[in-house]
Amino acid sequence: MPNVTRVISRAIRQRLDWNRIGIAISLLIVVIAAVTLVQLLRDIEIDKVAAALRSKSIREVLIAGVFVAIGYVALSFYDFFALRTIGRDAVPYRVAAFASFTSYTIGHNLGATVFTAGVIRFRIYSAWGLSVIDIVKIAFVTGLTFWLGNAFVLGGGMAYGSGFWISARERSRCIPCFRRILRSISSLCSWFSSRRFCSDS
Repeated sequence: MPNVTRVISRAIRQRLDWNRIGIAISLLIVVIAAVTLVQLLRDIEIDKVAAALRSKSIREVLIAGVFVAIGYVALSFYDFFALRTIGRDAVPYRVAAFASFTSYTIGHNLGATVFTAGVIRFRIYSAWGLSVIDIVKIAFVTGLTFWLGNAFVLGGGMAYGSGFWISARERSRCIPCFRRILRSISSLCSWFSSRRFCSDS
């Protein structure tokens, strides 16, 4: 029975050109993303956008641009960190950055990010020998990293931020929660660094 299954799978692989199928799916995703973007931008008035930009100083626009660039650079490290966590150190940063940028950009625009981003990651990382299980691990680590980052920023803001939106009593309750968040992050980082997550057992 295993021999029959192997013969059938080999015949399917020989009949199907997976490279062309992957290219076709990639082009379809790009077309859908372009159509979605056009729909989203249809009601935006360019004159108002230009007027809003002109009302800002060059310094403010440059600072905003720098923070946007920093955000995209930080985004590229999600996959890079996840690859190192699951023990796939052979994948270089440029590939991880490309996979992270495209999967998040297209995935969040199309929706169902877990599936669309996973397909894009598999298309890119399969050339480096990563399996579907590896893609699932990457999705888990990147998702966990994202939500831990949100919890860290939100917790820090509530615990040590300005008091115009939260009372002193409420802030005193937030500080222990924020410290627990920090301990959780430290524990998870230690767990990941021990590579127990990489074992299939």
